[in-house]
Amino acid sequence: MSQEALAEAEALLATGRVPPLEGLELSRALARAYAAPGELDRARRIRAETLPRVRSFAASLSGHPDLQQAFLSKNRDLLEA
Repeated sequence: MSQEALAEAEALLATGRVPPLEGLELSRALARAYAAPGELDRARRIRAETLPRVRSFAASLSGHPDLQQAFLSKNRDLLEA
């Protein structure tokens, strides 16, 4: 992914207008893209910024333990800030 595309994706996230679940996927893509060329600090920053949203979504599923566990399993990589 080009630096321009990464910057555009980060700018899009910063607008706050990305739907929540799509925002998680975009954050995941950014973290993976930054980790690949060795920009681990940037990847960690993205995951750290995403962590509260992941926790909030998980908490909202507390009445549905199976769904909550599935959500947490799918987003395990974002929980490792």
